[in-house]
Order: sequence, then C-alpha cells, then structure tokens
Amino acid sequence: MASRSIEVELKLLTKANLLISTRDRSRIYYAANPDHPAYGGLKTLIANVAGLEGLLQEALALSCVEFAFLTSAGPQMTTQDLADLPLVLVVQPGTRDINYAITAASAAIHRQIDAAVFTLDEIRQGLDRHDPRVSAAIASPKTFIIGREDRFMERVFPEPTVRPSIEEKLLT
Repeated sequence: MASRSIEVELKLLTKANLLISTRDRSRIYYAANPDHPAYGGLKTLIANVAGLEGLLQEALALSCVEFAFLTSAGPQMTTQDLADLPLVLVVQPGTRDINYAITAASAAIHRQIDAAVFTLDEIRQGLDRHDPRVSAAIASPKTFIIGREDRFMERVFPEPTVRPSIEEKLLT
C-alpha cells in the first residue's frame, strides 16, 4: 500500500474519532481512541487477528507472574509511550530477573514493551500514596494477558466491604 494511501486512511480514521494522533516534530503517532464506542469491539478484533495476547501469554508464562495486563493509552501519555506497548506485571514478592521474561515477550511480538512491575503490596501502597504510575495502571482500561480483572481487584482490595470502585480510590 502506498504511503499516501495510508496517510489518507489514517486521516479518515482520525476524523471519525476512531484514532487519536500526537505530533512530535515531523512525526505523527496514532493510537486507538479508548473513548470511542467501537473501541472495545475493535480492540478484541485486532487482538484476535494479531495474536498479540497469545504471544505475550506464552512469553510471560512464569509462575512468579500473578497478573499481566496491557493498559490503554491515556491523555497523559507521551509520544514515546505510544511507540511502546504499555504492560503491567504483578509478580510475587521477591521475584528477581523478570527482565528476561519481558525481553522474551518483546522479541516474541517484535515490539518494545514498556513494563511496569509491581507486587500486590506495592500496588496497594502506591494507591495509598497516590503514586501516579500505580493510579494510571489501575484506572486505565485493561486487557488481561494473565489472570482476570475481577480476581485482580479482589487481590488488590481483599475486603469486599471496603473495596472501593476504582474511581472512588483514585479520588480519595
């Protein structure tokens, strides 16, 4: 496909609000618009076609990884963030050498991964301290590679009677 044809299609998708664009000098970076009503369906379709989730699952299949999820690009992300794949890994305490798994996952999908690695305790403490990196990971839409979101929330907030909504936790 000619570069002009791609440029026209990207402009049409941006005009339809399916994509958001960010300019960095002479480059334009595009990302799916998570606020668009079709976002969820398109995300599922692309993930199934690209097989990204399966490749990441295979590369991250370590007993020390409790949860792994991709986060969606938010308004605070820079053009560098858009170029990398935002991945959050929740590992067991004392885990060492997780970089090997991240490098293997990056090689498997042929894309740079921007990984944030936490234990469950670090996530809880980060939320209590209003750590922006933890808050962004919790508040953004997630695509789970390992584990499920409901189980993740149960582990982050073990007491159901005190388990706030994500919005409540981030606003306090």
